[in-house]
This record gives sequence, structure tokens and C-alpha cells, in this order.
Amino acid sequence: MKAAVMRKRRRALPRLLNSTLCLFVAMTWVLSLRAQSESGGDCKDDITAFDGYKFRSVKVRARYLPDLPNPLPSPGTAYSPETVTRIVEDVHQVLTKETNRESEAGETELKLLKTVTVGAESGIAIAVKVVTSCAKVVKAAECERDLGKTNSRCVDVTIHALSVRVDTANPLANLLNIPRSNRPSFLSKVPGPLLAFNPRVGLEHDAAFGPAGKVEIASNLLDLARNMQSLPLKARRTRLDLEANGRRSLDGPFYNAAAKLSLSRSFADSISHLAIEAGFTADHELRGANDYLRNAATIGGDIKLRTRFDLIEDVAVAGRYRWSRNRFASQTSLSSEFTSENSLEASAVFSGRLWQGVSRIGFWADANSPNNNREDYQRLAVLWGYQKEFLIVPNQTVGVEALLGVGRAWGTVPQYARFYGGNSPANFLYEAKDSPALRALPVGPVLRSFGSGQFTAANGPAAGGGTSYWNLSLNVSIPIPRWSSPLVPDISIELPTRDANGRAIVDAEGDPVMEERPLRVILKNQGESSRKVLERLFRKEGLSVEEAQSKARRELKSINSILGFIADQANIYSIKPLFMFDVARLDAPEASSQNRFAAGGGLQFTIVIAKFEAGYMRTLRAQPGDKRGNFVMRLIFQNLF
Repeated sequence: MKAAVMRKRRRALPRLLNSTLCLFVAMTWVLSLRAQSESGGDCKDDITAFDGYKFRSVKVRARYLPDLPNPLPSPGTAYSPETVTRIVEDVHQVLTKETNRESEAGETELKLLKTVTVGAESGIAIAVKVVTSCAKVVKAAECERDLGKTNSRCVDVTIHALSVRVDTANPLANLLNIPRSNRPSFLSKVPGPLLAFNPRVGLEHDAAFGPAGKVEIASNLLDLARNMQSLPLKARRTRLDLEANGRRSLDGPFYNAAAKLSLSRSFADSISHLAIEAGFTADHELRGANDYLRNAATIGGDIKLRTRFDLIEDVAVAGRYRWSRNRFASQTSLSSEFTSENSLEASAVFSGRLWQGVSRIGFWADANSPNNNREDYQRLAVLWGYQKEFLIVPNQTVGVEALLGVGRAWGTVPQYARFYGGNSPANFLYEAKDSPALRALPVGPVLRSFGSGQFTAANGPAAGGGTSYWNLSLNVSIPIPRWSSPLVPDISIELPTRDANGRAIVDAEGDPVMEERPLRVILKNQGESSRKVLERLFRKEGLSVEEAQSKARRELKSINSILGFIADQANIYSIKPLFMFDVARLDAPEASSQNRFAAGGGLQFTIVIAKFEAGYMRTLRAQPGDKRGNFVMRLIFQNLF
């Protein structure tokens, strides 16, 4: 049966069909969501009620929009600017009602999502919510087709509600090329299970694992009941979080599953988070041509720290005891191994800014004592990642991402615990700092022209894992202006003019003097304009005046750079050619190895709330028995509400 499974996995046609299907799904998602980035290129603002136009359609672009105070005009209704203004005011009203509802009964929508809120314990929101309208003239033939022969003049009206989110639970993530929506969400209308479990789904493809479906959920069990009813939440320092994720091959027996229960307490000083946790993992993967199955239970704790240094802004340290049962089922001349073991493991992840980009370095170590009279062994791994978007012109950036990793093992290391290289499903730079993916010691070097776990220390019947490795990976994405649209549209908003003291300037009749300001400028100024409010909030938390001012400046320094990135560089969608290069080496005492090189290309999509990367990596100067190439694909949906 194993041989049948392996033969099935080697068939090229099913894989090609699966890959094509995944690409089709991604492109369909692009086209269906492109409307979210529509701007006023063809919008008309000079149509009057006397011009004889009719409404053909009226759409409001917002997420989980509740019922408006007044019904939208039906097709064929006479057009007038006053009607459009009334719709805009209705959308403003429901936005205000949602915010007031949250503020009176609990936390705001954005605080609930851990977004657009400065500081871990503050309540000041850095947000700009704007409602605009766009009326587009429709061709006469289409008007007559949809509204009747007597109606040759009609318009389509779109109401755009804009809201930019900033994730302050993971501030550095805002400087990465990640998907995000620019529409506000009405949490009172979001289905309770979405709020309660915050699911994320995705698709992946790898030569060894095959096409795979992926799902992740996360829930604070202390707020489960209120989330299920879509009710506002009260801020609390204590949380009981349940996290679970799973990945299942669609054409093979392979899978990864993990669950973790964590009781944590948050603080407003340098120690931002303390937690104790228990978890369970179950995996079935390939190690070379061999099957590896493991079930493991863990118990431990972690601590998160904040610093005042840009190079290291956040520190996450974890330590755990692990009991595992391991089964290495050899399909080659290697010996099969079946044993349980007791382990102590530790990890530390440091995240910060370097050269105006995002830097993260992780350290992992474990000490293991297998049963069945086997000798102890130890492992150590280090991985450094860096990502930066180099601005060419507004909202057009060259993205550079690099990964550098090393690892070594000591003692009598069983085959199941050795390093095996290949394509990695983990997103080291993009994972949240408390993600389970950042707790696990890397499997081995990244070499994407090989399937996951397929790069061995030597080729042949006795090909096994290595005891040391190093690797370097590089991704470069190139912008194409016509294939992107800015997250913050190029529009201007009328606002009252204010003097140096923040007071509105009025004219001789007492009316405020209005001025037009670009939305991106308004957004970038939000951080600084909230400084005094933030200081007052910190003082309420018990800080002195000097401490509150210092902390407000420190928090706003980070937020201001984030807002600048979102305003000037982030896109609601972008499609970029992607160039990839890897070099890696994997060594074992009983086998000699050589450096392996791989290069390839593909496409990178950042699409509203989805990130998709697809490409092909080819092994350069392949050795006898090497994998020639690997099609890699990753599609992740985020922020479903």
C-alpha cells in the first residue's frame, strides 16, 4: 500500500491539475475583490437632478454592513445628488452607531480586533474612517437593456467606506507586505463563530507533501460566550487562549496538527506577557523516502518583553518539557526506529527594525533522552530573517526577503531527529511572535527545489538526515504599477482649518474655514495628533507625567512609521514577479555532502485579505539522485472580519 501511495504521488498530471486549480482559485479571488480598490477615475460629480439620469445600481462597499436607516434606491429611481448625499450620511450614521455601541458596552471594533490601537493597554484608536461616493455613467445600450427602452441615461453609484487597520498586537507585521482590507467591519453583524474562533484557511503545494488544505483557529475562552453572540468585550489582562491548526495532504496520508491551551496575564511595562501552557502535536511527514510519525505532549511557559531599542523591539522566550512517541518507518536500507523520549526545549525570538526593514532572529535548543537504552542527544538551530520594501515611487516597492539559517546536533542522534532539508511551510517573518510555528526547532535547511524533508545528507539507498546544516534563501519581488492599487486611495478630504493650538479657524460669519487635505497625509498625522490623549491614558494607568510622556513618544514613534508605510507603500492588491534563490548544505558524519543551489521564479499576489505565492524552483548543478525541481504554492486568507 505504501508503494501505491508513493506511485500516486509521483504522477505528474494530477499534480499539474491540482496546481492549476489552486492558481485558478487565486485568480478568481483577485478578480472578485478588485472592486474593493476602485477609485474615482471615471466618477462624475457634475450630474444634477435635472439631467434625467436614473439609478441602475447602488452598492455600499463595507464588510458585514447592517441595514441602513433608509432603503437604497431601487433600479430606475430618478438620480439626484441629494439622494447620494443621504446614502453617504446613512453610512456615516451606522458607522457612528457601531462605534458608540462598542464604546458604551465594551471595547471598540478596532480594539476588539487588536488593531488601530496604540499601546498594549491603551484605548486610543489611530483610525481614519471616510465615506465617499462615486457615480459612473453607464452606456445607453446597457441602460436600455436593464431599465427599459425609455431609459437611456443611467448611472451606477458606489459608496466607499474606508477604514485602515493597524495591528498593534504585532506592530512589526504592519511593515511587511501582508494583505489587509481598507473597508470597515461591522462586528455587530459578523457571525458569532467567526468572532469566537477567528479562523484562517489556506492552500499549499509541495512536491513531497502534495497539495494541502490548511486551517487555523484562535479563541479567548474567557470571551467565548460574548463573542458567539457578537457582543462587545471588556478589556481584561487575563486570557485563556485556545489555538489549533492543521494541515492535511489532499493526495497522500501526510498531515500536521497542533493544539495549545495558554493561560496568560498582560502587563503595561517591559514584561508585557506571562503565560503557562499545555499543548499536543501530531505529525506524519516524509524524511527522505521514509515515513516519520510523531505524537507529542508539552507543558511549559513563556514570557514576552518589550524594549526601547529599534533593533530588538520585542522578545519572546519559551521553555517546555516534551514527551513524544516517534516512529521512523524506513522504506530504504536505513533501520526503522520506534521509541518514546523525554525532552527539554527552549526558544527565543527577537524581532525589531534594521536598516528601515523588519528583522527577526530565532534561537532553538533541545536536550533529549530517548528510551530503549538509547543515548542522549542535543540540537541547536539559529534562523535570521530580514524583509524590506524599497520604495521606488509611491506604492511601488521592490521587496527583498532573506533567510539565513544554521543548525547542529550532538550525541547519538536518531534518524527521526536528524535534519532534513527542503521546502519549508513556515513563514518565519510573517508568523505572530507567539505562534506555535515559532516554538518548533527548524526541521533543517531551506532548499525549495526539494520537497519538504526530501533533501538528505547523501543520495542512495542509505540516504538519511544530517547532523549539521546551513542555508541562505533570497526572494526579490518587482513592482508592476498597472498591477497594483494603493491601500489608501489618492483622494482629498475637506476638514476644518486649525491654528497652532488645535482650535478651528472660523470666518466672519462664524463658520469653520475648510481646507482639502490628502487622505494619506491625514493618516500619517494621526499618530502625532493623538499624543496628548495617549499621555492622559497612560497617566490613568498610574504612570507619572514624565513616564507617560516618554511612553507616549516611544509608542508613537513606532506607530508613526507604521502609518507612513501604510500610506505610502501598502497596496490593497498587487501582483509582482517573484525571483527566488537558495543555497544550502547538509552534512552527516558518515556521508560527504556538497553545497546545493536552486533558483526559480513565480508570482506574488497580495490581494485584500489573501496572500498567494506560486513559483517553480530548479536545482542547479544537480547531483545524481537529486530532486530536479519543485513547484511551490502558498495561499493564506487573513482577517476574515
